[in-house]
Amino acid sequence: MHRLLLRLYLCFLCSMPGLATAATTAAIHVAWSPYTPPSQLAVSGFRLHREGVPVCRTTNARATAMDCTVSIVAETTSFTLTATFANGTESPHSAPFFFKLDADEDGILDSWEMSFFGNTTTADATSDADRDGYTDLQEFRNAQNGETDPQGARYDPKRVNAPGGTGHPSRILPILQLLLSD
Repeated sequence: MHRLLLRLYLCFLCSMPGLATAATTAAIHVAWSPYTPPSQLAVSGFRLHREGVPVCRTTNARATAMDCTVSIVAETTSFTLTATFANGTESPHSAPFFFKLDADEDGILDSWEMSFFGNTTTADATSDADRDGYTDLQEFRNAQNGETDPQGARYDPKRVNAPGGTGHPSRILPILQLLLSD
């Protein structure tokens, strides 16, 4: 079974991008090389497991891929694959594949980065795509917390937000000046 999962691809396409503390629904694509079962067993399908719990299956014994919609509730999630057999038994689990919501570990969910930038490399903790004084990380955090800018607009790294909101330099500088003057 360890050879079954030579390639596991998870394409993370969130239907609700950026919910860091809640479950995130993800469409994933799983692909593997053709599986040859032990003698005397007939393959009846395959199962995808998230953290050891079955979350998706196919009853196509010749399948080498399947698409599944799963909930991701942890920042890092482990997936494995098994073959199911006609006699009701199941193969051992494949080696795990670990899926991260923030694979580049910049503090911004990859789904949010894909939604706004089309990639996971443009935004990070120091970038400011719209040059409004809020870093892309701060705009992500403000959006996740349901905050709006001082003019009531949702935080968006592609649109200039009004100064003075959480994380904006105009709000931080007076605090730093006060601390430095003491």
